[in-house]
Amino acid sequence: MEKRIQQLLTKINYPQEYFSFFDNASFSKIVVHEEEKKWDIYITNPTNFKYEALEQFKKHLTEYVHKKYIYNIIIKKEKE
Repeated sequence: MEKRIQQLLTKINYPQEYFSFFDNASFSKIVVHEEEKKWDIYITNPTNFKYEALEQFKKHLTEYVHKKYIYNIIIKKEKE
């Protein structure tokens, strides 16, 4: 697992049982728009994420930012 992904998952208190869904994922980039208090998080993964894993990611990220920030998650599937 990419170190930055692991750090974020740990920081947002993401459930350990879903970590494996991010084993091959990587951040393409993270764009922070300070004035708008908005993050654009670009994630690349070779497979589709399980719905429950993504829902948990969004839930824990939302709880972490305490509605102080808006975020967009952009997921790109790597071509096989």
